[in-house]
Parts: sequence; structure tokens; C-alpha cells
Amino acid sequence: MLETLLFAYALLILLLSAFTDIKKREVLDSASLTLLLISIITVILYSLIQNNYNVLLTALKFFILLLMFSLLLYYARQWGGGDTKLLIALSIPLTFPIIKFDIFLTSPIDFLVNLAIVGSLYGTFFALIKIMRRPKEFINNLKAISKEHKYYLFLAVFFSLMIFIMANLQDINLIKSLLYSLSVFLLLIPILHTIFKSIESFSMIKTIPINRLTPGDWIIDKKIKSRFKISSLGIDQEQISLLKKAKIKLIQIKEGIPFVPTFLLAYVITNFYGNLIFNIIRVFI
Repeated sequence: MLETLLFAYALLILLLSAFTDIKKREVLDSASLTLLLISIITVILYSLIQNNYNVLLTALKFFILLLMFSLLLYYARQWGGGDTKLLIALSIPLTFPIIKFDIFLTSPIDFLVNLAIVGSLYGTFFALIKIMRRPKEFINNLKAISKEHKYYLFLAVFFSLMIFIMANLQDINLIKSLLYSLSVFLLLIPILHTIFKSIESFSMIKTIPINRLTPGDWIIDKKIKSRFKISSLGIDQEQISLLKKAKIKLIQIKEGIPFVPTFLLAYVITNFYGNLIFNIIRVFI
């Protein structure tokens, strides 16, 4: 009962958020907050009715873990504020999946692995469309950025390879699949980041009217950022009001891809299929 309710809440919010992200390039904070609050209330009521406070403690544990992970990605500028808040809101529904596929791989970890895989495929498709339109600019940017971040890329490949080798030495299938998952995750994230950085300068930087600005948008103009003390993590509503009062008509922003649809797909996969890496490996073991 608890699992079904939480799944229904999360699915509804993810559908709404995916629609607004695709249509307006905006993730509604109100939707994420609603999901978090209603999930917390549901878990508290369930714990009281069942007189089982382990449920509440388990939810709290995974909420704290995903909160820390989400903030890490946010301050590392890997995600925007909307995506970060949505992942935090999903922490409790992820703690209680519809189907439990294994003992050692928890649903939040399964979700993050699935999100990395689905996000990679989705991002690659998005990037290919952009690259095919302007291939020369992409290649030049990729060379420059890869050279600039070559040490980080080398470390990512090195640690991913080491973990992959460790996985091959394991006899326990669950530990092996966990290490394979971690290896893939460590490899994909920096590579995708490099690819997206390579295409953003010619396809993701746009000039828009000031009235189309939304909280969380990344401002490009350094003078405006300095003048209005706009964080590199994104503009807030008060700063948007100040820009309007200053009668600034147009502004450059960096537009991200609508990433929430990958949250939706990864969440459904996690609930009904489990960890993608684990299931793929299980076919061949």
C-alpha cells in the first residue's frame, strides 16, 4: 500500500515536471516540494498506523544520503537547481519501490545507475542532433575542452578501469554487478560532461527577452553577473526583478537540455526492472 501510494505520487509529479521541462525549460519547485511533503506525511502516517518506526528511519536515512549527493552535483554545476530539488523529492519514493529486486542493491542506487545510462543515451541523441548541424565547431570545441580537462578525464578512465578489473575478480554476483555499475557511472559522467561543454557554446547559449527569464537560469554576461551579484549557480527571482527595474531588455543565458524526462524513464525502469547493469550482466553470467 505504501509503495503504491508513493509510486503514484512520484509518477504524477514526474509527468508534470517532464511536460513543463520540455515545454518551458523549467522544473517547477512547487511540484518537487509537493512530492517531498506528501511523501513525508504518508510515511509518517504509515509508521504511526503500523506502529513500525523502522519505515520512518529508513526513509530518513535515504533522504539524507540523496540530499547530500544532490547538493554535491549541484555545487559541482553538473545539475541545475530544478533537477537537484526533484532528486531530493524522489528520495522517499525511491526508498520504497514497487518491486524489490535484490538485497544489496538498494533502489536509490539502482535509480542513479539507471539515470546515468538513460541520461547518457538521451544526452547522446540530443548531442548528435546538435553535432550534425555544426560538426566543425563541435570538433574544435571538443579538442580544446578535452585538452583543458585531460587530467580529469584520465583519472575517470583510470579509476573506472580499476573498478572494472576488481569486478571481474569477484565471485559474488551482486558485488560484481555493483562494481560494474560504479565503473560505468564513473566513466560516463565526465565524458558526457565534456561532450555537452563542447556543444553548449554554439547551440545552448541564447539571447532572450528579460521577461522570459526564470529562477535558476544561468547568466552568461560577466558584467551583469558582477553588477547584480548573480551566482554561477543561477539567477533568483529578486535579481530578475532588479534586472527589469534596470530596464535591461535582452540577456544571454546558457540553456540546458530538458533532463526531467530521463528522471521519469529511470524511475519507471527502477520500479519494474531494477538495476539495468545488474540485469544485463545476469543474462551473461
